[in-house]
Amino acid sequence: MTEEEGAEQSPDANSDKKAFGKDVGKLVSGTVVAQVVGLLIYPILTRIFDPEIYGIASIFLSIVSVIVVISCLRYEVAILLPKDDKDASSLFFASFIILIAICVVCIPIVLILGKPIIDILNAPDLINYLWILPLFVFVDGAYMILRFWNTRRIRFGMQAISQASQSVTGSGLKVGLGLLGNISPAALIYGQLFGNITGIALLLYQLIKKDVSTLYNGLSIKNIRGQISRYKKFPLIDTWANLFNVISWQVPIFMLSAFFSPVVSGLYAMGFAIIQMPMSLIGGSLGQVYYQRGSIAFKNNKLAPLLEDMVQLLLMLSIIPIVLLLILGEGLFGFVFGNQWAEAGVYCQILAVWAFIWFLSSTTGSNTLNIIEKQEYLLKFSIFNLISRVLALSIGGYYQNIYLALWLFTLFGIIAYGYVLYVIFVHTNASYRKILIESKYQIIFAIVVALIFIGLQSFFKVNIIILLILATIVIIGYYLHLYRYNPKIRAYLPF
Repeated sequence: MTEEEGAEQSPDANSDKKAFGKDVGKLVSGTVVAQVVGLLIYPILTRIFDPEIYGIASIFLSIVSVIVVISCLRYEVAILLPKDDKDASSLFFASFIILIAICVVCIPIVLILGKPIIDILNAPDLINYLWILPLFVFVDGAYMILRFWNTRRIRFGMQAISQASQSVTGSGLKVGLGLLGNISPAALIYGQLFGNITGIALLLYQLIKKDVSTLYNGLSIKNIRGQISRYKKFPLIDTWANLFNVISWQVPIFMLSAFFSPVVSGLYAMGFAIIQMPMSLIGGSLGQVYYQRGSIAFKNNKLAPLLEDMVQLLLMLSIIPIVLLLILGEGLFGFVFGNQWAEAGVYCQILAVWAFIWFLSSTTGSNTLNIIEKQEYLLKFSIFNLISRVLALSIGGYYQNIYLALWLFTLFGIIAYGYVLYVIFVHTNASYRKILIESKYQIIFAIVVALIFIGLQSFFKVNIIILLILATIVIIGYYLHLYRYNPKIRAYLPF
C-alpha cells in the first residue's frame, strides 16, 4: 500500500486513531517479543559476562552507531516523503549507493586510525574486532533503508517479525557462545551482528516478493540525481544534526572508558540499556507510526492534535515506571542482575528524570521537525546536546567523580530535550497546558506512589524483594486502570 492509499484511508490523523493503534500494534507485537527476550536474557548475560567485557562490546557497538547514522546521509528517512513511489524508489537506490561508498571508505580509516582511537578509549582489546566494522556498518545501514521502505509501504507486520527475529537470534547466540566458553566481547559482538542479519533477510525477502517492479521504476540515474537534489536538506542539515545527536548518545561510553575504565563504561551501558528498553517498547513503535501518520496530518493542517495526543500518551505510560526506577534502581539491579551490577542501578536513579523528558521528546521531536522541515532546530539541539555532555563528563572525569558527571549529564539533558519539546509545540501550535490538565490525575498518583515507596524504603527499611513485588503490583494495577478508564489510551493502543 502506498502513502496515497494510506492517506485515502486516514485523511484526518486525529479521527483515525484506531487505524493508528492497529499500525502501532503490529510494530509493538515485534517489539514486545524483542524486549521480553532481552529482559529475560539480561540476567543470564550479566552472570556470564562481567562489566568490563560488556563495556568493551558496548564501545565497539557505539563506534558502529556513530558511523551508521551518516552511512546513507539520511536519505533513507526521506523515502517516506515523496508522493510518487518512483521518486521514493530512487531515494532507496541513492541510499544504498551512498551506504556502499561509506563502507568502502571505512576500510582505510580503520587501518590507519584504529590503533590511535583504541589508545584514546583505553580499550586495547578492541583491536581484535575492528576488522569487522565495515560489514557491521553495512548490515545496520541496509536494515535502516529496508525499514523505512517498509514503513512507506505500511507493512508494519513484517517489521514486527524482523524485530522479534533479530532479538531472539542475537540473544540466543550471545548466551550460547558464552555458555560454550567464549566469555569475551566477541560473543556479544558477533551475536549482535548475526541477529541483525536475520532482520535484514526477512525484510529483503518481503521486498523481493512484492516490490521489485515498483523499485525498478525508480532505477534511473537522472531521477536518482533529481531526488538527491530535491532532498538535499537531509545530508546538509539532518545528517549533521543526527551525527551530533548520535555522538552525544555514545560519548558517555567513550569518555567514561577514557576517564575511568571499560568497567564503568559497561555499567553505564547496562543501566542505559535497561532504561531504554521499556521506553522503546512503545515509544519506538509509536514514533515510527507517528512519522507516517504525521506526514499526512501535516498536509491537512491536523498535526497539532496528533502531537498533543502523542505527548500525553507517552507521559501517562512512562511516569509510574520512571518514579519507581528513581527510588528502587540500586536494589532492582542488584537483585535481578547480580551484586556486581548494583552500581548500574545507581546510575539509572541519577538519570531517571532526564530519561522521562527524553522519552517525551525523542518519540515526537525529531519526527515532527522532519515533517515540518525545520531540521535546523535539530542541528542546534544536537550541537548543544553534544557540547553539554562532553562538558559534563569532562568535569566529572577531571574530578574523578562519576556521580558528578552523571548529575551534570542529567541537568543538561533536561534543558536540551525540554528545548526540543518547546520548539515543536510552538511551530505546530500545540498546547502543553492541555496535556498537563488532562494528565493531572496520573501526575498526582505518581507523586503519591513516590512518597509511599520512599517511606517504605528509607524509614521502614522494607526488604527489596517485597518492594519490587509491590512495585510490580502498582505498575500492573496502574496500567489496567489507565486502559479501562482512559479513552485516549484505548483509542491509540491496540490492546
